[in-house]
Amino acid sequence: MASYLISYDLRKPARNYDSLYAVLTQYQAVRSLQSVCLLDSGQNAAQVRDTLRSHMDADDGLLVIEIGQLWASYGLLNNSGAWLQKRRP
Repeated sequence: MASYLISYDLRKPARNYDSLYAVLTQYQAVRSLQSVCLLDSGQNAAQVRDTLRSHMDADDGLLVIEIGQLWASYGLLNNSGAWLQKRRP
């Protein structure tokens, strides 16, 4: 299972993104910054991207990065620093 950093820009604030948030909840994503989440998945990065992308508009932005051994953080939300520490090899 891989750990991913998900960053997204939702460029139509008036749009209903509830289905996107529901998918992130299904992934048990942890919000670490305003539009950044961390999640574990048995899917590869492209599959996670495609799943999330299907709940976004064409002009929204999405970045999916597999988290490796090296990272640093500051001021994260929801105790997500501890989430990352548990996944460090």
